[in-house]
Amino acid sequence: MQREEKVVVILLMMLLLSFGILYSILPGPRDIVDRATLFSRESKLGEEVYTEGVVFDKRVTDGDHLMLWIGPERTKVFISHDVGAAEVAKMIERGDLVRIYGIVAEYEGEIEIDVKSGAHVIPKVL
Repeated sequence: MQREEKVVVILLMMLLLSFGILYSILPGPRDIVDRATLFSRESKLGEEVYTEGVVFDKRVTDGDHLMLWIGPERTKVFISHDVGAAEVAKMIERGDLVRIYGIVAEYEGEIEIDVKSGAHVIPKVL
């Protein structure tokens, strides 16, 4: 290798090392689990929230979506078939304690939590 080629290779290696260091120390995008706040009736549409409680009721809709009602307030939770409603339905039963993360949404005038991933439905131990 010529001297100039060696310099270019060394500079490229330094650049890659710099990117690696920056990637490891700068915070990346956080998951909803890190950002969510506790759901309340004052939560705003589009807000990332979580709720925790006992599954009061569970229903599969005609479109194979899953509806859950959680806790004493019977917070309505919607899980689309596109994000794993069938898997969650097999995993969760009435009476189970769960923590659920999602986005505050409105459907037909009712506030609900819209779950964006089946992984955001977490069974808890009673």
